[in-house]
Order: sequence, then structure tokens, then C-alpha cells
Amino acid sequence: MGRLISIIGICLLGASILSAQDIEQVAKEQAWDWSGAVGANVNAYGVQGIEQRSNPIFWNLNGQFTGKIYGFQLPFSFSLGQHDFTFSRPFLQAGLSPSYKWAKLHLGTRNLFFSPYTLAGHSFDGAGVELTPGKFRFSAMYGRLRRAREYTGELDGRFYPALYRRMAYAIKIGVGDTKNYFDVSYLQGWDVEHSITVLPQDTTLTPAKNTVLGLSGGFTIAKRLQFFAEGAVSLFTRNTNSLPADALVDVPWAETLEPTLSTRLNYAFKTGLRMDFGAFRLKTAFERIMPQFETMGAYFFANDRQNITIGPSIRLWQNRISLTGNVGLQRNNLLGTRSETTTRLIGNANLSFFTRKGFGLSANYTNYNIEQTEAQIALSDSLRQALVTTNISVVPTYTWGDTSSVHSIVLSGNYQQLNDQNPFTRDFTNMTTQFATASYSLQLIYTGTSITGGANYQLIALPALETTRYGGTLSLGQTFDEGTWQLQMGATYNWSLIAETPDGRVLSGNASLAYRPHPKHRFSLYSTYLRNTSLQFVDFTEWYGGLSYQWVIR
Repeated sequence: MGRLISIIGICLLGASILSAQDIEQVAKEQAWDWSGAVGANVNAYGVQGIEQRSNPIFWNLNGQFTGKIYGFQLPFSFSLGQHDFTFSRPFLQAGLSPSYKWAKLHLGTRNLFFSPYTLAGHSFDGAGVELTPGKFRFSAMYGRLRRAREYTGELDGRFYPALYRRMAYAIKIGVGDTKNYFDVSYLQGWDVEHSITVLPQDTTLTPAKNTVLGLSGGFTIAKRLQFFAEGAVSLFTRNTNSLPADALVDVPWAETLEPTLSTRLNYAFKTGLRMDFGAFRLKTAFERIMPQFETMGAYFFANDRQNITIGPSIRLWQNRISLTGNVGLQRNNLLGTRSETTTRLIGNANLSFFTRKGFGLSANYTNYNIEQTEAQIALSDSLRQALVTTNISVVPTYTWGDTSSVHSIVLSGNYQQLNDQNPFTRDFTNMTTQFATASYSLQLIYTGTSITGGANYQLIALPALETTRYGGTLSLGQTFDEGTWQLQMGATYNWSLIAETPDGRVLSGNASLAYRPHPKHRFSLYSTYLRNTSLQFVDFTEWYGGLSYQWVIR
């Protein structure tokens, strides 16, 4: 299969087709076209007071080109730097998805989504098909989910363990529309045991196999009420070489799947109701994912959890007022085998309000509560978790202007508190943060001038330390000669306090000048400056600047 993908990539001359092409329209496209741009930049860096964090001088050349053959995209890029050289050829992971009416073919590196419990968007190197004639649909895929990787030991300070090549095929059959539908999906995945040559003696890697059967459906109970449900059963074998266990899984089709002592059968499902009353909507859901449930068709799966969620929303005043909320209750230890049970209560509310006269308001409230109770063993009070996290943010805005100028005022406030209710750990973990900003912007349309000024405040309070930072910022933008020249300048000055005692100051500034003599050519000169003084930490000064050029060839 890997050789097949390489041949496809070479034949496509590096094509990375990101969207399906309608074969009916191919003949109408231009036979050949291309576009591209090249750029170059040289940069300088200097620092005093601390170790340098970059090279004093460094440069880079880069380019991007895209060829088009009858509407198909062929991207190509390169980057050449002072200490590095990369030559990017997108056809190493090529994908092609031509379509004709209700039929679509997938070749190369693609991804499909059947359901969250079977094939859930995992990319594969292979082939697939989607057929959607009317209300009927059929999808299938076959390919490699993961490349094999030999054990390399330590490389660049990291260990890269061996991995088997993982293959899979999946099928989905369904009928219906968005209001009334029924789908059946099936996935079979397996590791190729002989895809790697040598395994370390202390490895825990074993060849695995997975069979998943999923069902999903929904139907309209009443005009404004819809029921939905989806679920799957997964038979996962951790080690295909372990001893057989014919009676381990008591299901009719277990013998054909060759279960072993490492095989587990688990299920997951989600069901709920959607209610739509125009301005008011409500969605409720119940989800249960058993411990050790997993599918090879998903990169990651959180299991051993049960969720109950309720999500109302309402829109008023011609949709200028929007209020949404969500409340969820989650717990683990579904089988009662863990040493503790963790319960999470999550709630949030969002308010959006906008008027036609330029005033707007966004507000958000979130509360996150986590609590642990003992299950199989008695939990020590010093280890028990009991946390409440509260977050409140408010952002009012006001914009006004006319044909010559635009004014804008933006205020922002955020409060967050982590409240540890465990008396043994609260003195180390409790934290309160407060952020506030205020800014005013003015844009003069005819002169090409923009001015922004603002103030900021930040407080981080820990049980043993409290830090405060406050200051202001000012920026200026100006265009000349109908946009041929663009100037940007800005500066920020902040004072710092530790335990209400002045500690130091931070001054930062930036400036850039761009010159565009032609729509295809752009020169830029830029620089940044940072000066940090502190009684508790090290004083340092840092500077960065450079010159860049870009040429849009076509």
C-alpha cells in the first residue's frame, strides 16, 4: 500500500488536493495555470544582561508555488536558511477526492468520519468511496492508519518506541435526512506483526486487533422535537498472541473474531433530545462510555465517564440579544473498581447584546466544580481533591463614526478564582487573577492615520505571593502616497509590584516601515526593543530587527 501511495504521489507531481473536484467541471477549467511568490529576509539580534536567545545574524529564502492542471492544485514550497535547508514536496502525503454527482472517490492520504465511536476522522493512506444517491448513503475505506516505526533508542534527548504498522477497513450504510435517519458502521483494525524487525527485550508493545460495530439514528417525534442516539460496541484485543479465550466473550459472533485472554468487550452510547421553538432552543444529552472502551478509528478516546448535559439558548429583540447556557454533570468509576470516584459539575452562561447604534456587550460566566469521594479504599483527606474554579468576563464596546473617521472604545474585565476546599492543600494552590484593559482607537479615513491608546491592569494573587502589573500603551499607524508607504509604531510601559512593593519596570517598543512600489513587490524594515528592570530578577535589554522583501511572481 505504501508503494501504491508513492506511485500516486509521483504521478500527481506533488499534488495535495484539499477539496473534492467535480469531474463534470474539469473540462471547463483552464488546462494549465500557476501562481507563486518568493521572499527573503535578513535579521539581527542583540541582548545584554541575559544569555542570548537567538543568533546575532540570520537569514532566510523561501518560496511558494501552486500549479493548476484542469482545476487540480499542485502546491510546492521551499525554505533555505542560514543553518537549515528544507525542501517541501507535498506529494509525500498526497490526496485526491474526485467526485461525480453523488459519487466521490478518495485516494491517498484522506480522512473520513463515520461516527465518534467507530471511524472518527482518523487519517489513512489508502482508498475510500462515498455514495449519496438521494436519501441513501454508502461509505467505505481501506488503508494504513499508522506507519511502522523501528526502535531507535534515544534521539535528540527523546525516546522513540517501536510501533507496528496499523491497517483498517471500515464500512458505513445509512438512509434518511438530517431529521430522520439511520446508519450502521463497522470498523476492523489490526497491527501487522512483522512490520518491524527488532523489538527491545523490555518492550510492552504487542500486536492489537479491534472490531467495532456502531449504530446511530434520529427521528422527529413532533414538529419541534427530535430524538437522536448513537452508540457502538468494541471488541479490542491487546495481544493477538495471547492464549485463546473462547468463552471469555459471550456473543454470537465472538468465535469468528478469535478472542484471547487480552480481549475486552465494551460499549459507548449517547442519546438525547433537541427542541426548537424558534427563539428558544434546548438540547439534552446522556452519554456513557465504559472503562477501556476504545476504537482504532480515533486518535484519542476518554473513557470511564458518564455525562449528563442540558443546554438552553434564547434569542430576543430581532436576534440582537443572545443568551446561551450549558450545565453538565460528569462522573467516572462506572464499574466501582477505582480507588476513588471523581464528580465534575460544569456550568457556563454567555450573554451577547448589540444595538444598531454601535454599543455591544459580551459577558461570560463559568463555574467548574470537581470533587472526589472514596470508593474501593479510604481516601486520605490530604489527597482528596475538592476544587471550585470560577471565571467571569465582561467586554463592553462602543463604536461610532462617519465617512471621515471611526472611533472605538473597548473595555475588558476578567476575574478568575481557584478555590481549593481541601484544608491540607489550599495554602499552596488557591489563586486569584484579575485582568482589566481599556482602549480607545481612532481611524482617520482620508489621511490614512490610525491611533490607539490604552491602559492595562493585572493582579495574580497566590497564598504566599502577590504580583501586580499596570501600565499603558500607545500605537500609531500612517499610510502615505495612497498606500505605497506604511508606517507602524507602538510602545508599552508597565510598572511591576511584588507584595505591594515596587519591583521594576518593563518598556517595550516596535516600529515597522513598509514600501510597496508595485503590487507585486514589498519591502519591509522592522524592529523591536525590550527593556526590563527588576529588583528581584535580572535586568536585561533585548533588541531585534530585520529587512524583508517579497515578490509575488504571478
